[in-house]
Order: sequence, then C-alpha cells, then structure tokens
Amino acid sequence: MVAAFIIGGALFTMPIDNAKSAGSPYPPTDSEYEKVWSDEFNGDSLDTDVWSPYTGGWNASEVQGCYTESAENINVSGGSLNLIGLYKPGVTCNKGKNKDFTSGFVETKEKQAWTYGYFEARIKMPNNKSTWPAFWMSPNVKRYGEGWPMNGEIDIVETKGSDLDYAAADAHWGKSITNKTHKNSHKSDLPAGFSNTTDWHTYGVKWTEGKLEYFIDGKSYHTVEGFGQPNAANTPHGPFDVPFFLRLNMAIGGTYIDGPGGKWSNAYNVVAEEPGTFPATMSVDYVRIYQRRQPKEVEVKDTGLRKLLNEKLGEKLGTTRTENQKITDVELEKLTDLNLDNSNITNLTGIEAAKNLKNLSLNHNSISNLSPLAGLTSLKTLSLKENKITDISPLTGLTSLTSLNLEDQQPSIKPTDKSFASPLKDLAGNVVSVTNSADVINSTTTPGNIQILSLPANGASPILNTSWTRSVTLGTASATFSGTLTIDTSAIPRAAQPQPQPQPQPQPQPGNPSAAAHNPDNKPQNAVSGLLANTGFNVFLGVIATLALVAAGLLILR
Repeated sequence: MVAAFIIGGALFTMPIDNAKSAGSPYPPTDSEYEKVWSDEFNGDSLDTDVWSPYTGGWNASEVQGCYTESAENINVSGGSLNLIGLYKPGVTCNKGKNKDFTSGFVETKEKQAWTYGYFEARIKMPNNKSTWPAFWMSPNVKRYGEGWPMNGEIDIVETKGSDLDYAAADAHWGKSITNKTHKNSHKSDLPAGFSNTTDWHTYGVKWTEGKLEYFIDGKSYHTVEGFGQPNAANTPHGPFDVPFFLRLNMAIGGTYIDGPGGKWSNAYNVVAEEPGTFPATMSVDYVRIYQRRQPKEVEVKDTGLRKLLNEKLGEKLGTTRTENQKITDVELEKLTDLNLDNSNITNLTGIEAAKNLKNLSLNHNSISNLSPLAGLTSLKTLSLKENKITDISPLTGLTSLTSLNLEDQQPSIKPTDKSFASPLKDLAGNVVSVTNSADVINSTTTPGNIQILSLPANGASPILNTSWTRSVTLGTASATFSGTLTIDTSAIPRAAQPQPQPQPQPQPQPGNPSAAAHNPDNKPQNAVSGLLANTGFNVFLGVIATLALVAAGLLILR
C-alpha cells in the first residue's frame, strides 16, 4: 500500500504495508469490564481533540531522530495511525543533539487520562534494525515528586528492530533515576507461538490496584505487583494510583536497541547497510480502553422472580438480602445455575442480565414471553415445561444448548372472530399447525390462521381446546414443542335466534250487544263456541217468527 501526502505543495508517496488480519479476541472474558474509549483510526487525519503530536528531540538513551508533526511522519490512512521514520540529512533539533532522522510521536497528555483499566493497541512494527517502537503510559499528575520515575511509567510494549522476535513489558518507579525499581519482562517470558513483530499483534496491560498484568494477543505473560514505593508509603498502590495518559512513538536509534556502542543503536549503520528499510513505519490499527463497569440496577418486574433472585444471590455471595432488595447487572452475572420451578413466575424481565447462566430451569410457571432469554447464549440446559408459551423464536440464538424441554404448554387466547391468527410460532418464527378436530382446524382459506368450525351452543361453556406438537433442534438439543391452546369463544358474535310470535286475540262482533252482555269483563272467548252460540239464537228467533205468521193466517180464514 502507498500513502500519499501533499506537503508544501509537493506530492510525497511512501510504501505502507498495513494489510490487516483478524484482531485478538481479548479483552473478552472479563464481564466486569466495558469499553470506555477507543480510536479506530478510520478517518483520514489525526483526532487532535484526543491526540497531540510530540515535537522536538528526546534527550535520553542517545535517541537520534527528531519528532515532527509533519504528515510524512504522522498520518492516518488505510484504517491505521502511521508513525513513519525517515532519513532526512540536515534536519536538526534539541540544540543539535538529534539530527538527520525524523519520526512520529503522539500522546493524549493533558487531553485524556485514565486510572485503572485494560489498555490495548493492535500494532504492526517496522523491520528497520535501528527502530525502537513503543506503546506506553505516563502520569498526568506529579503526586510523588518532580523527577523521573517518582510518579511511575508503564511500558505496555517496547520492541527492537534488531530482533523481530523480541517484545518487552516494563514498569518503572522509585525515588530518583539512580534509586529506582523496574521489573521488565524477558524474551523467555513471551507467550508460546509469538514471533515476528512485523505481523499484527495486540499488546495490552490490565492495570488494577497494586498490579500490572501484561498481555500479547490475549495471553498473559508478565505481571508486576508489590510496588513498595518509599515516597508513597501511605498509599500502598502508589505511584500507580493516579491518572496516566497514553503515548505511541517510534524512536530512531538509541541504546535500548543494542546497548551503548551497539551497531544498530546507531541508525547511520542502517543507512549504510540497509538503506531500503527507510521509510520505517509503525502502524496502529486501534487503541482501546476498558474499565470496570459501574453496577447498574436491573428492573425485575415479577415480585416472585425478584424474591428468588435475591435468595440465590445471597447464597452465592454469602450475604443476607431482603426480598425486594435492588439487584444489579454485575451481581446477576455471577449466577451460573438457577432452578426456579413452581414459582408462579409470569414475567422474566431482568433475567437477561444473568449473562453467564449455564443451567436454567423454569418448569411449572406461567411464562409466556421468552424475549428476556434471547441473549443468554452461555446456556447449556434450559427447561420450560408447563408454561404458557406460544412463540419460541426468541430462543433461536441459544446454540450452545445441549438439553431443552418445551413440552406441555397451556396458553389461552380470546379471539373475536371464528378465524384468527395463530399465536404458535417455531424457532424460525413460522406458524405451528394445530391438530385438526371437528370444532377447530388450520384455516384452508387464510394460511396461518386457526378456524373455528362450530361454536359451543348458547348456555354451554364457551371454551374450546386444540393441541399442537412440533419437533425442534437447537444447538445439539432435540426437543418437542407441544401443548394445548385454550380458546375462549365468548367474544365471538353468535347468529340471532328466532323469537316466538304472539297469538291474535278475538274481538267482539259488531251489532251483537249480547256478546258484551254475556262477557261484561271483556275476557277473551273461544272463537268457535261464540260462533255456535250466535247461530242457535238466530234459529230460535226464526222459529218464533214463523209460528206468529201461521197463527195470524188461521185467524183470517175464520
């Protein structure tokens, strides 16, 4: 790869071999830490809100180069911070003590500083024999005195271009430069398999109270502790108990490389014998800082679950806890096994913070929502027998499972229509079919729906039941997702029932006063008997009239 820069109107190019491979997985296993800051160097310039270039010479260890802020010595490109050493005859600095070489040096001094944490950088070192790259930390305050190393120094990594299989960690402290302590690592301490600093490697230090632990590619290889600083007698962790800032630099020449008078301690020997190793580039993929998390309260909505978690935490931590005591994420992460069977739990909210659970049993509860379990990817065994679960798709990421129980679920639903969306979902979120019966089937007209064929009669119980079963595999666990879905049909409208019609009432006949006379209370009468009564009376009147006419005729004949 070639980096190009415009300096003073002129275009400069130089080769930068910073092709990246996969980074180290560290820090990784310590759940009590979280990333608090990083620079991934993905832009095209140095973030000067965080970093400042150090400029000038370095008046120690016979370092030869001058540090500049020029883009030819410090630049961000290709996803990396690049500190570049150059042979520049005629350049001088530090009152002439440093000359003919330039390089890059950046630091967070007076901008960012931290006390305790895990600090790492992924770095590719140069192959120039007179280079001395370093990733290190210095104190931001002078609590223990003015001179070096009274306030301490943490060297996360230093390498030598003269030995590409060498990397060292160190710490310095003491009353003066002539009365000091330092505990550096040795080449024999390096992790097995480490070699070639010109490859990408991750270098880090975990700094805690009274201890510095150094890592390469996630492997611990050197520890410094028991500082015993005479001028910090009342602060046993001093001088490493104050804020420190970060430094990244690449020195050219210096006695660290080959000792005083050593061949490669003098960069002119490289110019004479291996001039092609200039420019020399130290590339930094990222710098990341992790610190111990501040505990955060976890909301546990289910009172039964909160009570049980406090009981389990009391046992685990050896403390006495109240039923409603506040629970933190850091505390829950200490739990690895939980048996919460037969506890009438309905809501699992809060258990998602128990990220290190390996075995969890929740049989015989009333759980319906499995979403809080979705992130518990360390689970090996999970038992959820006899709950109210309809959707198991939140479990799809639990691929470490070796045992799983999802049998005999007892959920319920109250639809408002005879055809309704099925709540039953498998791991992929697909609908699980029910077992067809005379009353309930899988809809043939609306896929994914359940269809009620026959509603219970009026006055009968409105409850229908339908069962389901589905085989599932998750991780190496095989299980059966099964149960009975209770359907309450009381909210589904019924068809209107026919109502009985009223019988017509008899009315009095016009011109028949005798009807009212014989029924003074106007009570209903039988229509047939009334008709017969009226007919007989009329016949009687006709007979009387006939007899009267016959009698009149006989009188006239006389």
